[in-house]
Amino acid sequence: SKMLFSMLVDISFGMNRMETKAFEKTDDTIMRIIDYMEQNYMRDISLDDIAEHIGLSKEHLCRIFKENLHVTIIEDLNRIRVFHSARMLVQHPDKTAHEIGMECGFSSPSYFGKVFKKLEGMTPNMYRLKNGR
Repeated sequence: SKMLFSMLVDISFGMNRMETKAFEKTDDTIMRIIDYMEQNYMRDISLDDIAEHIGLSKEHLCRIFKENLHVTIIEDLNRIRVFHSARMLVQHPDKTAHEIGMECGFSSPSYFGKVFKKLEGMTPNMYRLKNGR
């Protein structure tokens, strides 16, 4: 029974090490996805582009991202785009909200306005007026 207990402890220890390595790999993958989106948010990037860059299937990529961050990749990409556009709205009063939305990767002014309002609680122009210098 001592020998059996010792074997079970060894197996348990090995399984914990495997789980830790899986989590580390997942964390690294999540960071690589976010880094890619941060570096490319201004482009028209797709899930296929991200999956190809990371080297995983689109389905697997989406699943691990959602499981770990509880948002979809597109939701997080929109969050990144809105973050940068909000900063630009204040820093570049000479540019229209439409121009800034396009520079931040939004393909349509109405979609930019809709996503911005959902995340910031106001339209891009209202944000500019409230937070402008």
